[in-house]
Order: sequence, then structure tokens, then C-alpha cells
Amino acid sequence: GLGYDSAIGETGDLRQRVTNYLSDAARQSGTSTVILMVDEAQELRELDMQFLKDIFNALHNERVRLVSLLFGEAPKFYNVAASWPECIDARFAQHKCSLRGLNKHEDIVRVLREIDSAPFSIGSDDTWTSTLFPAAYAAGFRLENEAPSFVNALAKATRGKSLALPTANVFAAIKACVHAQWERDAADMAIGDDAWRQAVAWGRIAKAVASLSRGEPRIWQITA
Repeated sequence: GLGYDSAIGETGDLRQRVTNYLSDAARQSGTSTVILMVDEAQELRELDMQFLKDIFNALHNERVRLVSLLFGEAPKFYNVAASWPECIDARFAQHKCSLRGLNKHEDIVRVLREIDSAPFSIGSDDTWTSTLFPAAYAAGFRLENEAPSFVNALAKATRGKSLALPTANVFAAIKACVHAQWERDAADMAIGDDAWRQAVAWGRIAKAVASLSRGEPRIWQITA
């Protein structure tokens, strides 16, 4: 990701090369900010974080801000982060947030509502829904109003045995449904239960839920 074929060399030399690369990239972007996203952060060692702290300090001296987003699996990540020295915690763990799957009817409503209001392109007044379904949108159609049918399809697919739904699969189902319906755009358009059931099946939500729950019985909290 840094454009180097090898990490071989003295630590100080490598740190300086990384600092120079990130500093140049930040200035060329016009923001003087570097955003670092680290997946599987529960595997980070204190030595890794000390190296990253040195990069943070070096960039600070260059008036470049380093913003880090660390993604790790609970509870291991919390245990690892708790072992970091205060100087590291202050830089890289100031704000902690637990991400969860969708497990309430309100979650589904909010997702669909955001699609209804999100701009289709930067600077445009058109939303995703108004762009994909202009005639239906003008007549009052909103994806948010399809939440009961979508939730019902989700409940039937998982047989009520999931504590939470994988967000990626839920979005895949929404995309599949919208793609299958956009050519039907009309003032009286309604998506309907069957279309949502097909979309949920295409999104492989039931399989994803079974994989996450590992066969253990769960109580799903979504209610129509």
C-alpha cells in the first residue's frame, strides 16, 4: 500500500521512508491528513503500535495529521488495546465504538430511509430513490415504506433464530431488489412481499446467519 516492494532495512530508515511517503501523499491531496485503516487489529503487537506511534509523531512534526481507524474482533481486540501503554492508547484508542449487525425493525427503516435521502451524486439534489424510480418517487414512493415487507422476508428466511443480521448481506438484498424493480418504475409501483423474499434469498442472508450463529439457537429481535 505504501509503494515499496520490500520492508527490509533498519527500523529507523523504514520509518523515515514511510513518513516521507505519507507526508508527500497528504500534501498532494491538499488535506494534510492521512487516514489509516487497519483490519484485524486484534493481531497488532505493542511493537507494531510503537512503530505507528513514531510515524504519528514524525507526521505531527511535518504538520500532517494521522487519523487511524482500527477494526478488530471482540473481545480479543479490547484485551489487546487494554494492554497498550497510555501514550499509545491516547493516540489510537481515544474513541471506541462497537459495531453490531442489524437487529431491530428501526434499523431496517433507518437503512432504507438513508437511501431515500442520500444524494445520488455529489452536489445533486436527486436522491438514489428519486433517480432510480422517478415516476414512483414523484407519486410518493419511498423505500422506507417497504420496511414491513422487507422485515417479514428477513424473519421468514432466518426462522427467527438470529440475534443480528450481517449488514453486508442486508445491503446485497436491497441492491438485488432495487435492480430487479427499477424497470417497473411507475406512479403506482409497489415492490411487494414476493420481490423482497427473492432478494433476501439472493443475498444469502439465511446462510450468513447460520454461519455466524454456528447452529446455536438465538432469538431474533426484529418485529414487524
